[in-house]
Amino acid sequence: MYIASMTTVLEIEQAVEQLPQKDYGEFRQWLENYELEQDTHAASAAVADMLDDEDGGVSQLNGE
Repeated sequence: MYIASMTTVLEIEQAVEQLPQKDYGEFRQWLENYELEQDTHAASAAVADMLDDEDGGVSQLNGE
């Protein structure tokens, strides 16, 4: 049984501990992909900021 609304780390930990092995593997894959996506967004933003600074503050994304 899954908890519909988890609001604390403890609740999430307890739900993860109850996952069947197959679902746990899928959850781990999702989490790895999620973290990679977050890292990619952060890196892209940092590069855009660096390029903006090099251009005197003009945004590389929207030209402002």
